[in-house]
Amino acid sequence: MSKTKVATSPVPGQTVRSQPSAAGPVAPPRVSARRRRPGVIALSLALIAAGGAGVAVLLLQVGDRTDVVTVVRDVQVGQVLTEQDLGKASVALDPAVKAVRVDKMDSVVGKRAAVELKPGSLLSPSQVTKDSLVKAGEQLVPIG
Repeated sequence: MSKTKVATSPVPGQTVRSQPSAAGPVAPPRVSARRRRPGVIALSLALIAAGGAGVAVLLLQVGDRTDVVTVVRDVQVGQVLTEQDLGKASVALDPAVKAVRVDKMDSVVGKRAAVELKPGSLLSPSQVTKDSLVKAGEQLVPIG
């Protein structure tokens, strides 16, 4: 039931509603206590822990670096590699990239360049050879 009063208006057919009178203080709405759900809390904690572990694994893999051999100056085809031609770099190496590791640098020093080597490039085992590119009785003629 509504506490508004209906009064008749001087105009026939219309009704006028009056405002309710302020009878006293209004009681605050009743709030029920929340029910704790241990399953939801455990699931939340497990998801937070899994996210943290995933970030940790990702950061460890991104920071995994390998020391590899680089070329520091131009080396022409057939030229013997010296230690002055080679340098070291630490890079995040993809398993598909075959680069000479720093601990194997002695295996490439003294070998010949099978291709032209440019400064700043990684040295691959296929870019060097122990065989001479010019055999006995042959001559190397550059073509421009």
